[in-house]
Amino acid sequence: MESQKAKEAEASASGAGGLTYVDFVPKCLRPDSLLHWPEFEPFSTLIGPANAYLREHPHLTISGCETIHLQVEKDHIRNPDQSEFDLFGETAKPFVKALRIWLQPRDKNESHEAQQIGYVSFIPSVLPNVSQTLADLTKQANDWLHANPLPGRILSVETLLIRGVHGEINPDASAWKQKTSLAALTKQTFIQSFRIFYHTTPHPAHEDIGFVDFLPRMVESGGMFSFPRGEQFTDVLRALNQWVTSVPGNVRLLNIQTLLTRATRHGDPLNIYTACYTDAEFHEFHWRFLRLAFAAPRLEPSAPPVYALPTICSRLFVAGLTRDPKWYRRAELERLSVVRERLDRWVRGSGCRVLFVETVTYKTFTGNERAAGFDSMHTWNEYHYDSSSKSHRPQVEQYVVGFRVYFQGEVREVTGTTPARSLDDYRLENQDKCVIS
Repeated sequence: MESQKAKEAEASASGAGGLTYVDFVPKCLRPDSLLHWPEFEPFSTLIGPANAYLREHPHLTISGCETIHLQVEKDHIRNPDQSEFDLFGETAKPFVKALRIWLQPRDKNESHEAQQIGYVSFIPSVLPNVSQTLADLTKQANDWLHANPLPGRILSVETLLIRGVHGEINPDASAWKQKTSLAALTKQTFIQSFRIFYHTTPHPAHEDIGFVDFLPRMVESGGMFSFPRGEQFTDVLRALNQWVTSVPGNVRLLNIQTLLTRATRHGDPLNIYTACYTDAEFHEFHWRFLRLAFAAPRLEPSAPPVYALPTICSRLFVAGLTRDPKWYRRAELERLSVVRERLDRWVRGSGCRVLFVETVTYKTFTGNERAAGFDSMHTWNEYHYDSSSKSHRPQVEQYVVGFRVYFQGEVREVTGTTPARSLDDYRLENQDKCVIS
C-alpha cells in the first residue's frame, strides 16, 4: 500500500515544473540486541517497490536516483523526515542505505510510458599488495559494460564509501555500523565503490562512464596554530563550468556529487583516487569537492565540443531554525518535508531547467561551517579533552541535511522559498562569539 509520504510527494510533483522525491527504505529483518547489530533487507529489494511506484505514476519522470544514509535507533530507522542528526564520537551507530528517487512531471508532449530502473555496483580488489585507483575501477566498470551492455540508459553514477571492511565485501548490503570509539588508535579499511543507476529502454545504449573532479584550490596552508583556507563552493562550481565548455557534443553529463576527502593539517588532500586504503577510523580534517559523472557513446567518435551550453548554477535548500540552541538544549529544525515543499515551490515558480539534484549534509554549528557557512569546502571534526583517559576524543556534533539543486537558465524570484529564520541568520548573529550559545 502506498505510504502517506509517497502520496504527499506524488501530489507535490503533479503540477507543472515541480520537483520532489520518494524514498524506499529496507525493512528490518532482525532488531538489535546486546549481541548483534540490527539486520536489514539488501539494497536490491528496493528496486521492486520503486518500479511498482513508477508504474503507478507514469506521468512522473525520473530526475535522478541516489543512495541516502539513515541512522538506525533500536529496531527502527530514525524518521527519514528529520532534517538533522548527531554523530557521537565515542558511540558506535548503525546506518542503513535507502533509495531516493527524484521526480518531475512529464512534459505534455512526452510519452507517458512508465519508466523502470535498475542498478549495478562495482568494487575494487582488496587483495593484499594490490593497489587500485579509481581510474582502474572505472576501466573495470567499462570493461564489464562492454561485455554486459545495460538494458537501458545510464541515469547517474555515484561514488559510495564502504567503511570497516572485514573479509568479503557485499556492495548490496544496506546496513553497516559507523564505529568511532578509541578512534585515534583504531585502523579501518575504506573502499570506494561505484553504483550505476539506469532506466530500462528497448535497446542498450552502449555507453562508457567517466568522471572528473573539481577540488578547491588552497588559498593558505594550515600550520600549528591555524587551519588551511581554500576556495569556496562558488569558486569550485565556476571551475566546473569552465571544463564543461570543452565537453564533446556526444557526452552526456549525468550528475554532480559532493564528496569528502581526508586531508592533512596543512591542507593536503589524502586518498582521493585510491580505491582501497587503510586509515584511522576518525580523521580531523576534510575537504569537500565536486565529482561530475558523465557517459559517452562507445561506438561513436567524439563530436566537436559544444561551447553554447548555459552556465550550470546551484542553489542550496536547508532546514530553518524553529528553536535556537542554548547551552542546555539542542537546536530544533524544520522537517525535511517542509524543505522539500520549498524546493518544489521554487522550481515551479523560477522557470529554471533542473539538471541534477543531490542530498547533502553539513555540520550545523561546528567545523568550518560555524564561521564560513555552507559555502565552505573545508571542515574539521571537533575534539574534547577526556580527563578520565587523559586524551583528546571526538565530540558530539550535530549535522543538517539539505538539498542542492543544479540548474540552467534565467530564474524568476519566488516568494516563500526561504525559511523564516535560517541557520545563516543565526551564524551571522553569533559570528563574533567563540562558541554557539
